[in-house]
Amino acid sequence: NLTTSLTNPQHLLFDEICNSPWFKDTTFMLFLNKTDLFREKIPRVPLTVCFPDYSGENNYEQGTSFIKQQFLDTRNFNQKIYHHYTCAISTENVKFVFGAVKDTLLDGTLDTFLL
Repeated sequence: NLTTSLTNPQHLLFDEICNSPWFKDTTFMLFLNKTDLFREKIPRVPLTVCFPDYSGENNYEQGTSFIKQQFLDTRNFNQKIYHHYTCAISTENVKFVFGAVKDTLLDGTLDTFLL
């Protein structure tokens, strides 16, 4: 149930911004941070503690996919939302993610101006 998952302040803020008419044609970048902590805790703490309607296995892949989908499902408009799983304390991960973001922004800019 989407309403249940939107009790988290981050979900509420994302929902408010993403569904604002001001941003209906905006491309978003969703950063799901602290993957290291999530990977460590998911075997010990069921995801149903935060998401009672979660029915997948208690593992990193299914858990991160479910959480990402909770954010994507909040949009009322058909915006592009690029997502990245991040671990801000990992220099290599940060470099990789920001390189991917830069490429995405450049591609979007080229598409806009070159049609």
